Amino acid sequence: MRASTRKRLIPKRLDLLAATAAASAACGLAFAASSLSGPWSPKRGLGLVFGIAAALCFTIAMAYPARRPRARPLRNAEDWFQAHVYLGVLGLVLTLTHAGFAWPAGFMGWTLLLGSALTAATGLGGAFLQKALPAAATEGLRVYAMHDRIPGLVADARAKAEQAMEGAGEALQGLWEERLAPRFAAPEPRWSYLIDVRAGREDELRPLRRLAPFVEAEDRERIDRLLALFATKLELDAQLRLQRVLRGWLSWHAWPAGALLGLLVLHVLGFLVY
Repeated sequence: MRASTRKRLIPKRLDLLAATAAASAACGLAFAASSLSGPWSPKRGLGLVFGIAAALCFTIAMAYPARRPRARPLRNAEDWFQAHVYLGVLGLVLTLTHAGFAWPAGFMGWTLLLGSALTAATGLGGAFLQKALPAAATEGLRVYAMHDRIPGLVADARAKAEQAMEGAGEALQGLWEERLAPRFAAPEPRWSYLIDVRAGREDELRPLRRLAPFVEAEDRERIDRLLALFATKLELDAQLRLQRVLRGWLSWHAWPAGALLGLLVLHVLGFLVY
């Protein structure tokens, strides 16, 4: 990973990170101190307080989709997002403290713990992707296109490549039919682009470069054109994979978050009734 990419991945709000770490440490110290004076119970005393605090953190964090542009004290979307992330993490820590850092008992306990962990994990994963993937694209790609336009741009690249191939010699024509035409047929958003947006690019372009010294001047010009078009097509493939992941992770976060909110309501009602 490049140094500039690593720099972009540093949390924007180190003060919130420090505050969350301090609050998490305070939870552990409070649990340890309380456990010395008697058994820990999620249903009373500090155990109940931490449970209420966890529910409040998750509830406020889940208000993120309903945010207003200039709501105070969260003045903009970035403030809302930062609060959403750190409250979600703190909610998980408070949930663990509420449970006494012990394995839960019963179906509701397990589902609440797993729901909290899954919600926090998918949220943190999404926050990482939102920073890492655009940074990788900025550093490694020269082409940028909106998600919905990429299939049309790939089709346009293919049309230009076919036009460039008109009148090509036998060797170049054979390479086109065997290797290049299938690659231009449709977008190929490979998963390897998540690791390296330029994954395999040089290997893909090498056959054209190797052929160039052995063909006529007109075909060398065609090869130069094909190299530019093929590189553009590969970048569009990478863009499509990155954008699909950025669009898709939200559903992986929203489902456990919605389920967790429902479980919290049932848990609170069950406590009040029984």
